[in-house]
Amino acid sequence: MPIIVKTDFDLLWLKILNTDIDNLPNWDKIKYKLKKKGEITIERGEYELNSEQVKVMDGESCIVMIRNKSKLNIIAYSNPETYFEYYPEVDELNSFVELLNLLKTEFDELKK
Repeated sequence: MPIIVKTDFDLLWLKILNTDIDNLPNWDKIKYKLKKKGEITIERGEYELNSEQVKVMDGESCIVMIRNKSKLNIIAYSNPETYFEYYPEVDELNSFVELLNLLKTEFDELKK
């Protein structure tokens, strides 16, 4: 069965590029952003920095390889949609989830 694109392919390509997927860094470069702002407390007369961080132990990982002219970008993100629920302010997650939603809209085969 052939894969059918709902939008003109040239338009779809521009929409894909508009997500900045060709510029996104790999997961390891953004992991530091996946925590809430820390709170400074005093414990036993010592200052401590405490912060909350969500760790997703199970789910989906996504690998994207994109080439635009001579530029190649290969990135892997771990559970981007789940982390996006907790950290919508992280631009890279926002762009990655935007790409996933675009692809799910365009390709029925990718819908769950």
